[in-house]
Amino acid sequence: MKRLILLAILISFSLLFSSCGKFKEVNVIGLKEVKLRGMKNKVILLDLSLEVENTNKRRIVISDINFHAWLNDKQLGELRSTEKIILKPDTTQVYTIPVEIELRTMADAFKLMGGDTDALMERLTVEGYIKGRVFPFSKKIRVEKQPLSQLVEGYKSGKY
Repeated sequence: MKRLILLAILISFSLLFSSCGKFKEVNVIGLKEVKLRGMKNKVILLDLSLEVENTNKRRIVISDINFHAWLNDKQLGELRSTEKIILKPDTTQVYTIPVEIELRTMADAFKLMGGDTDALMERLTVEGYIKGRVFPFSKKIRVEKQPLSQLVEGYKSGKY
């Protein structure tokens, strides 16, 4: 029994230290497109197309994106990703990220629907977190309140 426990500890430490390595930052090159997929109840469905460069040797899984959202300084609701995004190693690729904005009221939907979807990125302010992982480690990046377009620009410049 003692040997089994010792073997389990040894294997755990081997996995832990073999998976440790230096990771480079993920670069968001730019926002390519914002596409409105529709609306159901009080939820706006959007697709954000981002060009992302992952220079790491391992794939990175963005498991959760969760933001509080404001439109022109009035609380709008929650913006969250609906699927995990897997960034392939050593690639620069355009990823489509499906997000939903759960609105507080139906009246907010009319405010969002009016105007250009690209202008929406300028008018929408967010605060929250992005959670990613590389087996077996995860990291949660807190994002301070800022326009969504500025968040994308921050990734371009290496701020995050």
